[in-house]
Amino acid sequence: MKVTINKYSYLLWLILIILTASQCKVDNHSKIVLNITSSCHWDMHDSLSASLGRAAYSYKFNSNGHCTYLFYDKKRKRNKYDDDDVVTNGKWEIKGDSVIVIRGVIRDILRYSEDTLLLQNFINKKMDTLVKNCN
Repeated sequence: MKVTINKYSYLLWLILIILTASQCKVDNHSKIVLNITSSCHWDMHDSLSASLGRAAYSYKFNSNGHCTYLFYDKKRKRNKYDDDDVVTNGKWEIKGDSVIVIRGVIRDILRYSEDTLLLQNFINKKMDTLVKNCN
């Protein structure tokens, strides 16, 4: 017995797959934005942090697109970083669900969980990790 599959059933499956995939992207974007703008800070673990054996700085992301850049002093107290006369972009944004721009630096989001974002710098390909810190 020969089974024939209607070409419309292929089209229906294709449409369902596309709709499902597009819905996942919207949900991930919303989840990341809601999570990153919580009341917690996000510690950056990068090559500087590795050399110190601890996070050297952190970010506080606001829902209005602004972020605060903070550094840790020797007593592990957060202090707002003074950019002095250097003009910086104090904003952040997530593009789609795979790119985050923090103060003008573009990073790919490689992995995401509720408390961690694994990032790769778009230009120099260095790996960075943002870790949620609610203390």
